[in-house]
Amino acid sequence: MGPIGRRGRWRCHRLLASAHRLCRHFGDWSRTLRIVTNPFGEYLDCTSADTALAGLKEIKAILAADTGVRIRFALGAARTKSELSLVPQLIAAYGDLANICVNVRVDEHGFVDAYMVDACAGVVGELAACTPRGEGNFNFTVNFHCPPLIPYFPAGCNLSPPPPPPAGGVTSGAEAEPFVGGECFAIGLEHPDLLVKVLDPLRLGEVAPAEWAKAWARAAGLLKAAIEVHTTALAGVANECARRACASPASTPPPPRQRYKQLFL
Repeated sequence: MGPIGRRGRWRCHRLLASAHRLCRHFGDWSRTLRIVTNPFGEYLDCTSADTALAGLKEIKAILAADTGVRIRFALGAARTKSELSLVPQLIAAYGDLANICVNVRVDEHGFVDAYMVDACAGVVGELAACTPRGEGNFNFTVNFHCPPLIPYFPAGCNLSPPPPPPAGGVTSGAEAEPFVGGECFAIGLEHPDLLVKVLDPLRLGEVAPAEWAKAWARAAGLLKAAIEVHTTALAGVANECARRACASPASTPPPPRQRYKQLFL
């Protein structure tokens, strides 16, 4: 089924289940586990709605494997009007499994692609009609200026790595922008209770204007210290996940500093 393949989806599934158990071991709870893929047209057979739905059926079977955890899934981006035409049927049939986005581009003058915007508006209208109470629109997002790997569903998307340059190929001499995406994982944090616990006793709303800078600097330091208690433990989770994600037992994982940078920690 294309670049991510069945083996790739199993690897993602096992890694997330392992990360979930490791978080519990370190005293943290994972709120959601998510897989975000490259554009679905790269791995689903989009010849027709039936062939695309058959691919989703296979993905659902993999995600239903008995790992003891629920893993949410994003199909990635729709890139063409043809792929967009499948979106209402995919979401109507598979609901939360079919989280899909569209990345609307701008031209060299800064104008959005009006043709794609109109097509997306048509999908919103179809989802309003073909899903209960129009709730299929919770699974569809039109993105403007959103980079890959943003931690939000259904806007989250990923990219396939670019093909390697041809052997002996001539380059322009300009340094290529670093690729963002591909096989990677990230750990996101939600800590509203921690923020309240740290900030509430400081009564920042009662601070005199002349003392704002000093008060907020102190608050920032306290927040940093409180959050680092948790990120230090999560670094252990990241280390272990990176070790398990290595291609083979003989491969050497990157040094910790580089690893944390790759994992957005």
